[in-house]
Amino acid sequence: MLGDYMKNEYNGRYYGKAQNLVRALAAEFDKVFKDVDVIAMPTIPFPPKKIPKKGLSVKDCIELVSGLGSNARSFSLTGHPALSINAGFIDGLPIGMMLVAKMFDEKTLFKVAYAFEKLNE
Repeated sequence: MLGDYMKNEYNGRYYGKAQNLVRALAAEFDKVFKDVDVIAMPTIPFPPKKIPKKGLSVKDCIELVSGLGSNARSFSLTGHPALSINAGFIDGLPIGMMLVAKMFDEKTLFKVAYAFEKLNE
């Protein structure tokens, strides 16, 4: 709905700006990958939350899930390969570690993820 509204109201002006920003973001990550093979970060930028009880209001549900994709969203836009693996647990809840590699280097990404999993068996 928001996309249709923005398209109809602003004739794609902000979409074009967003596409230019995505290119700039990808270029900044490409600069980082000149010095490193993989970036490691939390999958979500906060500790995991427990599954809510039944009857959660729509407002509370939206608040609960907001921010869940914030670290992954950048790479969904830029196209850099990324994956999340289990990095451990806090209070019995899983913690995800997201690994990101340079464009078209999924092989390195999988090798690093595999090595991390083997270290933690």
